[in-house]
Amino acid sequence: MARPKRADGKIQIQLFTTNGYRYAISQDSIRDPETGKYSHPKITYGTVTKDNRFIPNKRFLQLKPEEIKRLAFPEHWSLEIIDAAAPISANGRGRPSYTGESRSLLYGATCSWKGWPRPLASERI
Repeated sequence: MARPKRADGKIQIQLFTTNGYRYAISQDSIRDPETGKYSHPKITYGTVTKDNRFIPNKRFLQLKPEEIKRLAFPEHWSLEIIDAAAPISANGRGRPSYTGESRSLLYGATCSWKGWPRPLASERI
């Protein structure tokens, strides 16, 4: 069950524990306009250690500064790592583009051997 919304408009972050793992989550009610039914999705923003230190995940690091200010963490959590963590810019997301020779992250250079590119079967005759 979702918690009631805060009067100041902030999103309450709470501790969610499952199988010994501790997560920092938010859980707001969302009403489906077509059916009128409510759903209560959990959004995970990172993990929480045993000594209540918050460790952000990729979703949290991709938030804009205005969105981070809307999150209300419990007072007893240590949030020092939030200031130290560099946010991921929108330009840095996604697959990297290679400007030089084509490279495979698993196999290294993909076109450095002799005979590349291989001729088609029709050209080999």
